[in-house]
Order: sequence, then C-alpha cells, then structure tokens
Amino acid sequence: MNGLTNENKDDEDQRDSLTLKPRSRRASIVESLCETVMSGSDEKKADVNEYQWRLQRKKIGLGEDDYDITKSNRVVETNTMCALNFVKNNFKRKECTRYVHEDTEWTATLPRDKPCFCGAEEREHQNSKSIESENNLPSFTYSSEDETNNTITEKSVSKSDELIELLEYGDTKTANLKQDIISKGDDIKKPDSKSLGIWTESSAIQEFTTNAYGQIEFNDNLLKAAKYVRLSDKSSMSSVKEYIVDYWKLTNPKPHLALSIVGGAKNFKMDGRSKEKFKAGLIAAAKATNAWILSPGTNTGAMKLVGEAINEGQFLFAEGSKMRRGLKALGICSWGYTHSKEDLISRNMSTFQSVRYDSNIEIKPKEPSPLNPHHTHFLMVDDGYSYKYGQRGIRTFLSNFEKMLMDPEPKGLGIPIVTLMVEGGTDALFEVKESLVKGRPCVVIDGSGRCSDILAYAHRNATTDSETGKITLKEGHMKHIENMLCENFSEKLEGKFGDKRKRKFLNWIVECIAYSNLLTVFDIDNEENLDKKILMALLSADDLSLHSQMYFSVIWDRVDIAEEKIFKNRSFVMKDAEHYEVMKQSLLLGRLSFVELMVMNGFCLRKFLTVKTLRELYIESMSEFPQLKWQIERHVGTSDTICLNSIHQYLVSIMKSHRHQLYQHDISPSEVNMKWVNANSLKTFDHPCYELFIWAVLSNKSSLRDYFWTKSGEPLCAAIFASSFYEMMKGYYKLSDLTEINELQSEYLEKSNSIMQIAFAKDYDQGLSLVEKKCDRFGDRSLLNISYYNDLKPFLANQPCQRFIRQTWRRGFWKIDSWQIMLTLLCPLFVMTSSFEFIPLGDDGGMLTPCQKLLVFFQAPIVKYATYLIGYSLFLLMYTSVALFSFEWQFQTSEIILYAWMIVLILDELRDILVQPYSGILQKIRGHYLSAWNRLDL
Repeated sequence: MNGLTNENKDDEDQRDSLTLKPRSRRASIVESLCETVMSGSDEKKADVNEYQWRLQRKKIGLGEDDYDITKSNRVVETNTMCALNFVKNNFKRKECTRYVHEDTEWTATLPRDKPCFCGAEEREHQNSKSIESENNLPSFTYSSEDETNNTITEKSVSKSDELIELLEYGDTKTANLKQDIISKGDDIKKPDSKSLGIWTESSAIQEFTTNAYGQIEFNDNLLKAAKYVRLSDKSSMSSVKEYIVDYWKLTNPKPHLALSIVGGAKNFKMDGRSKEKFKAGLIAAAKATNAWILSPGTNTGAMKLVGEAINEGQFLFAEGSKMRRGLKALGICSWGYTHSKEDLISRNMSTFQSVRYDSNIEIKPKEPSPLNPHHTHFLMVDDGYSYKYGQRGIRTFLSNFEKMLMDPEPKGLGIPIVTLMVEGGTDALFEVKESLVKGRPCVVIDGSGRCSDILAYAHRNATTDSETGKITLKEGHMKHIENMLCENFSEKLEGKFGDKRKRKFLNWIVECIAYSNLLTVFDIDNEENLDKKILMALLSADDLSLHSQMYFSVIWDRVDIAEEKIFKNRSFVMKDAEHYEVMKQSLLLGRLSFVELMVMNGFCLRKFLTVKTLRELYIESMSEFPQLKWQIERHVGTSDTICLNSIHQYLVSIMKSHRHQLYQHDISPSEVNMKWVNANSLKTFDHPCYELFIWAVLSNKSSLRDYFWTKSGEPLCAAIFASSFYEMMKGYYKLSDLTEINELQSEYLEKSNSIMQIAFAKDYDQGLSLVEKKCDRFGDRSLLNISYYNDLKPFLANQPCQRFIRQTWRRGFWKIDSWQIMLTLLCPLFVMTSSFEFIPLGDDGGMLTPCQKLLVFFQAPIVKYATYLIGYSLFLLMYTSVALFSFEWQFQTSEIILYAWMIVLILDELRDILVQPYSGILQKIRGHYLSAWNRLDL
C-alpha cells in the first residue's frame, strides 16, 4: 500500500516520507529541541506559575490537578542534572602544567612557536593551581607505570633524531627501543620532576575534572546537534558504557553491529561511481543492522567520505515526544588534535552547553583537523598532548572501547565489530593488523588507494604452503609490494631509518595475510553490494556462533549463505528457544525465504507464537508501519500501551464482530491483574499461521501474506477477512490513491471466488455448504452474512452464492411462482395441491405432511416478503383513508388498528437493529442505518 496520500492537506506535509497515509491523524510528534538545565530562578518562577495555575482552577471549580507542564520540565531537569553529575564525577581531562621547549629538528618544521614536549605552546600552559582556581575543581596527578620511559630532556632529544620514529607507533618494541636510546645518552640525568630542564609525562600532565561537554551545532549540518564529551584516555570503560547507554541512549534501538572505519587523513581521489557505491553499501549495512559507525570523526580524507554517506543516508524515527536520528555515527577523536577545541570548552560548568562549530575550513599540513559535521556523537579522548596525531593513548582508548563493545553483557555490550579499511596510510595498516590479531574481521576496499590497495594485492596473491599450512608471498610479489610502499610512502622510507621502517611495514602486511580467513577484499571498481561483503566478513569471524550467523543472514536477506554455511553444518541443531529471535526478525523484516527455510528444518511456529510474541510483533511493526497505530487510535481510542485487546477491538470495527479469549484477556497489566496477564502472555495459539496472516494483513507485510494464507487452515475465511479489511480501508483515502488497495482486495476476492468455484464444480452440495460455513471467530456468522455486511459484492455475485441465495429465497420449494403465492394467501388449502413442488424434507426423508407443507410455505422468505408487501400496501391504504375521510375527534376503530400496526412496525425495526452483528447498542444502531433502505424506514 505504498504511495497512498492523505486527504487532509494539513497532515500531508508531516507524512511525506511514510508509505500509507490515512486521512486523519493525532497530534504530530514534535521534536524536543531544549535539554538545558533550568536555573534556580527559573525553578522558582515555575513554582509561582504552578501556584497561580492551581489558584485559578480552584476559583472556577476545576479542582487542583497536577501541573503537568511543570512536572515534565522537572523530569527533564532531573535527567539533565543526573547526566551532568555523572560527567563531572567520572570523566577527567588532561593538562600539561609544565612547559619545557622541545628543541629538535622535527619541531623546528612545525608552524608553532617553541612547542613543549606535549605539543602546546607556552601561552597555552597553565599551572595546576591556576587551573584549580579557575574551575574550582580538584586535580588528579597522572601516574605512569614506568616514569623513566616518559622522561625526556632537551639534550637527549636534540641528540637523537630517532625520536620521530618512536613517536610514530606506540607498540611494545618501539617503547623498549625508546628506553634503550634514552639510556645511552651521556648527558641524561636522573629525572627530577622539579627541574625546569626535564619534562616527564607523569609530573607534567595532570588530570582535572573535564570541562568540555554538551552539543555541537555545525554550520554545515542544521538537522540536529551532535553530542560530545571530553574524557581522559584512562577513563573507565564501565563509565563510558554507562554514559553512552543510559544518557546518550545509543542502544535504543540496540545495534547488532559496529563498523569501525579505518582510513587515511589525507585527501584522496575516488571517482564518482566508486564513491556512490561505497556510500550506498555502507549505509545499507548500517541500516540493516542498526549499526554504529565508528571513526576518528574528522572532516578529512576517508572520514569526510564516511560523513557524506551518513548525511545522505540519515533518517529520523520517533521516540516518545522526540525525533532521534536512525544512523549513529560515533567519532572517537583526539582532543589535542581537534581544530578550534578551545571553542568546545564549557563556559558554564553547571549546564550542557550548545556551541557553534565551523568545520568548513582550510586544512593545512601538520595542523589539527576539524570535526566532521555529520557524526552524531563525539568521544574526544584527551591524553594530555596537543597537535600530535596518532598518540598511544588514543589507540589504547580505542582498543579498550572496542573490546568493551565486543565483550558479552553485562560486562560489555555484546556487539560484533567489522573493521572497514578505506585508503589509509601506515597508521591504518597497523590498526588493521591489530584488529586481525584480536580476531576481528576486516573488509579492505580495493581501489581506494595506498595501503588498502597494497593489502588487497597481498591478499590476492598470497599462497598457502601445502606442508606447513603457512600463508606466504612469493619473492616477486614481495618485490612488487615494496615498490608500492616506496611509491606511496617515499617520505617515510627515506633517510636513516627508511629500510627499518620498510621491513616493519612488510612484516605488518605478512602478519595481516596470515589471517586471510578474517580478511575480505571488496573490489570497488568491479564489484557491487559492499554490504554483502561486510556480511561475508562478519560470518567469517571465529567467535561468531551459528545462531549469530543465522541472525545476520536474516538481517541481510542472504538465505543462500544460511543454507550453505549454517544448515549444511552438521553441528547445527534447530532449537526453537534459541532461534525465536531469528524468526521474529524474519517476520518483522518480511524475510519469507528464511521463514520457509526454518519451518522446513523443523521450527515449530505453535511453540513460538505466544500471546506475548504476537503482541511484540504488532508493537514493533507499528514503528515501521505507523498507519496501523493511527487506525487503532481512530477506532479504539488512544492508549499508552498496545495489547492484543486493542487489536481485538480493531478487528470488531472491521468484521462487526470478533471473539478470541487470548486476544480479549491480553490487557494492560496493573497491580491487580499482573499475575493473570502474565500467565495469559505465555499461552500459545491453536492456529499460529492464521494469527500471523491477520498480523501480516494489518501490518502490510506483503511478502508474508500469501504464505500464511496458504498455511492458515481456513483460506476461505481468511480471504474474506482480508477483503473486508481492504474494503474498510477504502473509506480513508482519496479516490486517486485507491489503486493498490483495489488490487489487493481484488486479489483476495478472486482467491475466495476460485475456491468456491472449484468446490462447486466438484460437488454441488459441498459448494453450497461453503457459503453458509460458520466462522466462529467472527460472531459465528456465515461467509454470506460477513460478505453482505462488509459490502463484498464480487463475492456475493459468484455462482455458488447466487445459487444459495435463490435456494434460500424459496426455501423448501423446488419451484414456486408469484400467482401460487397469491392464491395460497387467499386460500391456504391451495398448498395441498400438486401444483407445488416441495423439496422432500419429511421426517423420514420423504414427502411433507399437510401441516408441514403449510409451515414450509409460510416460513419461505419469498412468501414472507409477499405477505409483508401486501400488508404494507393495506397499511398505506388504511392510513390514507383515515387521514382523508375518517379523521374525527373520537377514536375510530380504524385508527386504533393503525396505532397497533405502527407499534408492530416499530418493534420489527427494533428487532432488525438487535440482530445486527455488531457489539454494543450504539454500534448496532449505527450499522443498521448504514443501509439506505433502512434509512428510508425513518
């Protein structure tokens, strides 16, 4: 039912992105734009307003109900204060409090005046006392595991050019090498933290309570502000987890995947078609799994391309009274290497501030990078260094953060991670290597440039030794890889340590291809569907269970992978309880192939479909198809919670009558009925496919309707239900938008008619019996009765129905003419003559007795109609005669007869109202007068 628009012009603009749009809708969801903390004066003012509000209501007799606006504001204020206190108590920042100039050849090339070993200039330094007095907050001295390793003097650094190599990669070998070099210096003295000529990380860099948090309003993105917080690289992962889950609400809805983007910070070239292919694949993977996109969050290089993809694929969804962004892009960036970071420092420490930020600036070499405007959240990691990219503290924090994501709950979040390498330098190569060593799958974008192309080439040409099983590269391929490294990283491979770095990079590449089972290459020039490659990489993870593999196959709709890698696995056993979530997602996503595959392999739908599960299916499908909720609110009324009793009442409005104990007993729980409702929630349905067919029709699951219709066990009744539903839906849309609804109704009417015609052709009596088949669920009424009250004319017009109607019209007679009826009404004994052809319905299956013939005659609908017609004609003649000729002051006998006759007609009208198939007297009256003929009786 896609593409239907609303007749109401005012609501049309608010629902352009929706598929099926009803005529009327409740108040539109308004995005909450204010999350600031109310000051003390504002709180006092609110209390005064509340007092005045109560006083005025009391004066006019309206009582003293709660002041909802003030209460809601206080809830927002309380939540905000809790988040603010959490940030202050759990997150720190790092500041260098001792300035010592780093006088080296490398620092002489920097565009800053005499930088310190921390990277900042002298004017950017403050001592700990001034920082404490400025913020009125306590300081926390940072303690290192090995203070000696962090001791650097001006003389030692100036004598050793190898420091450039040491600062580049923070692995164990480099740290040991650093210690050896420093220990060789003849001029190095024992560290003295009080000496002005000595700079140590442990004594110079101190921790203070963080001073940067709130939200960033980008000039290039006016959609919604991004939230950010500055925190130390030593922050506890449990605190980080609690903050992003409880305060940022990043797990609502819960992500099933995290895509860690690794790439170069330099601008790179990629043709337009390849860019679109990359962006489409990334967003498809993210949307299919509610994935988080993790990146350095800068507006440079590959991260800028990721930001463009996020911007193009971003969407909003409703959560209560707020609109939230569907794509979660989390930038884990270096505070010290962020452009204009001073603008992000909070001016008022008692509130979450909102700052304006311009990311559209000129990016200069060796200068900090701006933030990308399309990320939704930023964790700004502070290791105490400024203007230095790729420090060890950032890498350690990122490694711990990703470990926390992957750890099972409750310690972590249990989210699998796939690393996505786009272009990238040697830093990106190191990160990919570390990711593979930790068992995380990686997808390399071949054709994006630099290290991505080098690693893709190595992976394609790697060979496995048949004897040792070791993966190696032939000498010719190694030589080609060396040439590629020299071509792309000539500056790093020159000079005194060029050969050493080259060997290191080659070793990293060899280490990467050793994990070829975790490495997946996507040729962006010749392949399509990056999201499918990400799925393949995810399924290759060693620690991913068969259940998780099945789940992700469903998310990406890859039944071929499920059949090949899962169901052919001999260790795979279909355990219903373990795969309920998989089946549930298959239903919600409309994955018919997976539903069929799981049922074929022994999945039991009857055990799966409990009252609770069906309720959850309705609730979750409403987020994708909100028109169902609007229809329920229109016919049932607004409710905070949707339960099956709401669906029951909605079905009553469709079918005029509906009864099902499991539906009717599923109500909103309270303290009184909690135990009873919970017990009912665990009950299962006798005909799960029939319930799922009704759910599929109401939720517009086009791919599942036909499957569950064929499995319903009552296809004729189910088809009549679907036709009735679509007939009702016609009343809520413009005539120009009814094409698809008419097609769907015609489809199910044709199915019901086909069943009737086939049954009628095979067996005349059986075909007619189907017409009067009772549907216990819909008021114990026949299909003919349901079709009549739901105005299903095509079904009423089929041959079996018409035969049944004619047979019912002259019930008990093979044939009867009008003149026979008139004569018999004048002389009832005429019914005994041979001119009447009675159906042999006698007690012994033979002919009727004379009394039975009289009974059959007067019970026949055609005779009742003739009697009513004659009687009503006589009534009109008598009424006309009395009104024209016998209208006197005294009551006449004819008048009394007329009054009695009118009372009988009124009682008959009341009887017609009471036999209506609706529930409730008001519904019966309304349903009765929907007929134009009944309205004429008035």
